[in-house]
Amino acid sequence: MSGCVFDGLSEERMTTTTPYTDGEYAELVAEVLDWMDRHDTSPDLVSDAFQLLSVRRRRVMLRVVREYDDDLTLPDLAEEVAIRESDKPIPEIPPETVTEVYISLYHDHMPRLVDAGLIEYEQERDLVSPGTLSVTLERVDVGDQKRDRNRDSNDDGTGARD
Repeated sequence: MSGCVFDGLSEERMTTTTPYTDGEYAELVAEVLDWMDRHDTSPDLVSDAFQLLSVRRRRVMLRVVREYDDDLTLPDLAEEVAIRESDKPIPEIPPETVTEVYISLYHDHMPRLVDAGLIEYEQERDLVSPGTLSVTLERVDVGDQKRDRNRDSNDDGTGARD
């Protein structure tokens, strides 16, 4: 069955058991569907975005870029991603691991995120910058703050949701 989506996946990764509750999934899905409705987003765009975010390393990379909100050299970004993935300080991470992270960012993850317009990369200086990601996240953060204020003003203190 060469070329199958499940080729190379261990039985452990194919299990349907997850550490999350049904309620957590339902809440996330409801939030995504609500967001899609509010923004009149095409299902294809959402599928592409989820495809981009389906890889943990890309999500970590985006978080780092977002948190720094400034230019980072790719080697510094690779170190920070390695630190977060391993939950160890850089002196405890083998140099080979950081090199592997750097190579995967450079050859796989970064080009996808650059093509999507989420980050920018200046090869001559080996710099990664937030690009449109920071502008978009500012808009999302403002919208989230407004929604949270509205939710808080409607809160009757019981913790019940509408």
